Amino acid sequence: MDELEGSPIPKKEEVAGLVFYSLLAGATALIPIPLVDEWSYAAVRRRMVREMFRQRGIRAEGVQLGILLGQYDPDRSRGCLYQAFFALVVLPLRMLSRFVRDVFRKILIFLAVKQASDWASAVFHEGYLLRCAAGKLPPQAMLGRTEARRMRYAIRLALRGLNTSPVWNVFYGIIRLNRSLLRSVASHVSRFGRQDRKPGVEDAGESGAEESLRQERRLLDDVVNRLADLLAGQRGYLSQLESRFDQFYRSVGPDSSGNP
Repeated sequence: MDELEGSPIPKKEEVAGLVFYSLLAGATALIPIPLVDEWSYAAVRRRMVREMFRQRGIRAEGVQLGILLGQYDPDRSRGCLYQAFFALVVLPLRMLSRFVRDVFRKILIFLAVKQASDWASAVFHEGYLLRCAAGKLPPQAMLGRTEARRMRYAIRLALRGLNTSPVWNVFYGIIRLNRSLLRSVASHVSRFGRQDRKPGVEDAGESGAEESLRQERRLLDDVVNRLADLLAGQRGYLSQLESRFDQFYRSVGPDSSGNP
């Protein structure tokens, strides 16, 4: 089996870290408050990337993280007229449609579990490929905007058209059986999601974030271990995923103008 240089198939302990954040992301879909679920989902993704890069000694500022996650790119913002139209017309309509959709989704348990599985699977795949990308940077590196765009673009290409059912099915089975537990976790995550939206608050305070993480880890410890065992066994699938990312990472090149 081929493995990428600098990013071998991870051990169960590494998979467990990705699984933990993936389950947190899935839990946010069970938050019964429209919009707060999406704020919390975005906060979980940022927390995952910060911790992953911090463990590898890679420095990444808020702007670079926004680019990497496809949330914000100041160098590619559009004109003032479009921004005003978006804020006054498009955004309110989008929020209204989202609110109506979320209200019905919260009523129908099946759709809520499906959404939770979608988000958990998406974060696992994103985190796994970010792990591959981080392995290509030297220790103590400072992530630049150009490299962040290259990573983001390669991840999008690698996931486009990919059959993610091997991982999605695993998450769906676990989430369906542990829905009550994940709802308890969702109450913790929703509080963090609201704090994370406050202006000037990057990580909702280190002490509060760390305490929240400790509580969530205690609640999810058994489920995380079971999921890590199942996903660590998907070596063929994970190897294919890494190979796809490596192919596109090399093809887009460091000066790619692709829009992440």
